[in-house]
Amino acid sequence: MKATDPDRHDARVYTRPFARLLAGLPAHPIIVEVGTAYAVSSENQASCGMSTLAWVEFVQRHGGEVHSIDIALDHLAVCRATIALELGTTDCLACHGGDGELVVQRLVKALPRIDLLYIDGGTGGDKAAAQLRAALPALRRGAGFVGFDDCASGDPAQNLNPEVRVSEVYRDPTAFDLEHVWTDGICMCYRVHQP
Repeated sequence: MKATDPDRHDARVYTRPFARLLAGLPAHPIIVEVGTAYAVSSENQASCGMSTLAWVEFVQRHGGEVHSIDIALDHLAVCRATIALELGTTDCLACHGGDGELVVQRLVKALPRIDLLYIDGGTGGDKAAAQLRAALPALRRGAGFVGFDDCASGDPAQNLNPEVRVSEVYRDPTAFDLEHVWTDGICMCYRVHQP
């Protein structure tokens, strides 16, 4: 069954955390994710990259654009092929190869804003913090949501482990001008303080 089939059940792609992130976005959002889909199918929810499928399906329905970043070019090729197969087009998806922090720096200069930065790539809190710092100017121009995947919701103290993406933000969100919005499963949502 294709993602565009009318009788398709949204829960197969829009897991609860993704739906919560998308619900807060403005019309025609600009979504930037670090870490792309590289083994994903709407038939296999345990695969890597369900977020890319959710973001693209959402902007196909509501307008906007998705920028997916990965250092592994083969992951980007799989992402484009998978999105084309599952959703029928990749028109609203731009894939960017390279280091997450460096690509985010370029996108901040090129995009009018970032409404959602979803960090699901790289290893460790220091890398994720660098990607976030690079995105802050564009997040301040947009809705300012930041999602972190693979957080430890069962034992929140584990989020202090430097290997966990959210670790530096979890320690002190105010250092990034962020406030915690919610935690749902292994996803944590923060938002840049709005002026």
